Amino acid sequence: MVKTTVYLPEALKHALERAATTEGRSEAEIIRDAIQERVTRPRRRRPRLPLIDHGLGDPAVARHVDELLGDGFET
Repeated sequence: MVKTTVYLPEALKHALERAATTEGRSEAEIIRDAIQERVTRPRRRRPRLPLIDHGLGDPAVARHVDELLGDGFET
């Protein structure tokens, strides 16, 4: 095995300590198992969200954009 240093947020370190005590395992063993599970799990493809919904909305907005914006910025 190769020694590796990992920096953890304090709350995560405390959770790791509790898990090790509860499970009767070393912190290193829990970390190794978690990393092994993560790197061997098939990656889920994230669904792509459309940035623009083509064809939806009120066409009058485009025709009257200057008028509509002007209403919001009247002085």
